[in-house]
Amino acid sequence: MDKKSSKPSGAHFRGKKEENQGGSYIAISKQFTVSRTAVRCIIAKYKETNSLRNKPGLGHKRKVSRTLERNIVTDVSKEPWTFAKMIVANLASSVVDVSRNTAVTALHRGGLQGHRPRRTPSQKKGTGLQPQEHSWEHHCFVGCSRIGKSFCSLCLL
Repeated sequence: MDKKSSKPSGAHFRGKKEENQGGSYIAISKQFTVSRTAVRCIIAKYKETNSLRNKPGLGHKRKVSRTLERNIVTDVSKEPWTFAKMIVANLASSVVDVSRNTAVTALHRGGLQGHRPRRTPSQKKGTGLQPQEHSWEHHCFVGCSRIGKSFCSLCLL
């Protein structure tokens, strides 16, 4: 193997180990210019798995299962004026303890979004301007279609 290449493959290690018939880790590490620990780990991994490929990782464990996530999205699609607190309460009754942010994330993954309502009018009474009649309301969106006006939209209260 060329000294310029930095990572020797497992086949080279196996071949050298068979040539040396139980040669030391030091001899093999000198042939490949890698540390003894690397040689030891590679050989141990090959003995354990008969392969040198890395196992695929499973990633971060989900707090809410995909089926439960779909159920949340369908429930909110049926009744768009639900609070995140209501979703969390429903999940708590079915022995699943999640936070509001987790419920909102599940809705976000399902293509739904909610907005925090404006509680105060955009124009105050003391300024001399008349406050707009419905400036504190906002539109509720499910996916891309407009449903109507409400105080809470989908979930962020």
